[in-house]
Amino acid sequence: MSKIQDKLNGIMDQIQAIMESDPRAHIPPSEELLELLRRANIYFAHMNDENRDYFQYVNHAIEDETEWNI
Repeated sequence: MSKIQDKLNGIMDQIQAIMESDPRAHIPPSEELLELLRRANIYFAHMNDENRDYFQYVNHAIEDETEWNI
């Protein structure tokens, strides 16, 4: 696995941990979550379909202020 994929997977794992800690953990989003999303966005072009979908769902949940029930 490339260094980019390793770094991206680490960031996505951290995002997932925050999102799954509480259905409303992202309402309002913490600075930590926003920073992780900014860092992940840098690698958007390198994301596989699974990471890209998850990243987009997280952003929609933040924008729409919907609970995270996955």
